[in-house]
Amino acid sequence: MSLKCVTRRNGRTVSDDLRAAYYCAAEVMRNRRRTGQPIPAWLTRHFQQLHREVSPARHINGVGEGERSGLEHEHAIGTREAAAILGCSQRQLQRRAASIGCRKVARNYVISQNQLSELAG
Repeated sequence: MSLKCVTRRNGRTVSDDLRAAYYCAAEVMRNRRRTGQPIPAWLTRHFQQLHREVSPARHINGVGEGERSGLEHEHAIGTREAAAILGCSQRQLQRRAASIGCRKVARNYVISQNQLSELAG
């Protein structure tokens, strides 16, 4: 059987057959969840492997390669701690997040310790 390649993801080609297998595995898992049936471990492993092959690469906390902020090399502080340091409420800090240099990681805002010390200074 020959695989027909149609799309490139991160330098790799993804075939129609892989996409079809991914869809089928997802559908079976969805139906088993809906009806309360257990999902076999082999199916979960198979689905995860297909997901890695078919889906675009994402990194930790949903941040992609081109979206890296430089915070991974600095100490990042959450909004609760930063608000206490700045003497404002957490909500006030979240409203001003973009203007003061906060970055969104997953569902939370963080600010680097260097930026916070500049704001507090």
